[in-house]
Amino acid sequence: MKKILILVQLLVCLLTPTAWAMSAVVDEAQLLSREQEQQLVVQLEQLEQDYGIKAAIVTLPSLSRRSIGSYADYLIDEKIPQGTGGTLVLVQVVDARKWYISTDATLRGTLGSAEALENFSHVLVPALRQGDYMGAYTAFIEETTYLANYYQEGASWEKQLGLNEPALIFALFGAFIIMQKVRKSLLRSMDNVQEAAAADDYLKEGSFQLLEGRDDYMYSNTVRTPRRNGNNRNGGSSSGGHGGGGGSY
Repeated sequence: MKKILILVQLLVCLLTPTAWAMSAVVDEAQLLSREQEQQLVVQLEQLEQDYGIKAAIVTLPSLSRRSIGSYADYLIDEKIPQGTGGTLVLVQVVDARKWYISTDATLRGTLGSAEALENFSHVLVPALRQGDYMGAYTAFIEETTYLANYYQEGASWEKQLGLNEPALIFALFGAFIIMQKVRKSLLRSMDNVQEAAAADDYLKEGSFQLLEGRDDYMYSNTVRTPRRNGNNRNGGSSSGGHGGGGGSY
């Protein structure tokens, strides 16, 4: 009876969906040396220590028929341990020459925003096109660090601004009044400028004569063609509360 209970407990553990601790760098495409992987792991651990952001880098030789975006979201939800400051992953599929960054809901409005994705694209795509994979992943970590610091400073500034909002509004209103007074004073000091009540005052009497007035309106057809995004990117947010996006290289 005891053996049966142990077997039942083992089956329950196997059938229960749990996230296993995935390594910070999973190089299934074998693009990196062991020393390079260790170097990236150290940098990613430093990122988590400084900002609480858990990040991972995953390379794949191919991904069959599954979309790279859904796979990246799956890693965030099921495989990567959650960071106290948020979680994100960079996935690269070699045969399709595609990259994708997915974040959890915590980072969706910051590192998963369209603004951040544009920054990531600028540092990733050139290196990936040249086959400098170590350079691309290092640039990804450095850009993540820069953006994390940027958004933290921005949040702090907005908080301070909110505390002084009444004073700021009063100062802007006072500056507007002063500006209007200065403008009127400058206009009065200009001897070649005079106020006019109507547009006719700017014309000399008898210098203009309208012989005929007619408006001709031509109908036209307008065709709008959607513009393709640069580097075939799509991003800003994805399904399931994730942020991020990706493209080709």
